[in-house]
Amino acid sequence: MSQDYGPAEWHPADDHNYSGVKFREPISKIVVHVSGGSAASAAHTFQDPNREASYHYLIDFDGTPWQFVRERAVAYHCGWWNWNQRSIGVGLAGSLTSNNDKTEEMYKSLARLIARLSVKYDIPIDRKHIKGHYQAPGCSGSGGGFSCHTDPGEGFRWRFLLSQARKFRREMNS
Repeated sequence: MSQDYGPAEWHPADDHNYSGVKFREPISKIVVHVSGGSAASAAHTFQDPNREASYHYLIDFDGTPWQFVRERAVAYHCGWWNWNQRSIGVGLAGSLTSNNDKTEEMYKSLARLIARLSVKYDIPIDRKHIKGHYQAPGCSGSGGGFSCHTDPGEGFRWRFLLSQARKFRREMNS
């Protein structure tokens, strides 16, 4: 069980895949990713000490949240250190080339997590603060980070995700 987010299953990433800095920058954004596989395959990747990559959280196909890195640590998820220091990396399991495999329950589970993070870190639920990996700086062409990622990709349901996150945040505050 996760110490940061009760519903999440704890599957710790290898120490080489995040920085346990004691004084990280204030969290000001949430960056959405797509894993290219299941939460179990992401856990396997993030437990490989040679990958130098991780997210804080990932929502699996059944809507179960998995946590890989504690929120107070800096996950290597954006390919851009400045963003890594100021963000929480969250992802959805599934295809990198299509969002047709993302279910409503996956979006709602991600929205619940975003709502909780937005309250905890006082992050507005809007596209200025909830970003896609493709928006991270560092790519010399199109895409985000040093590796020019394009996730979460075309057809991602941003409007639905943000409206659900706002709804869950209102429920948390009432």
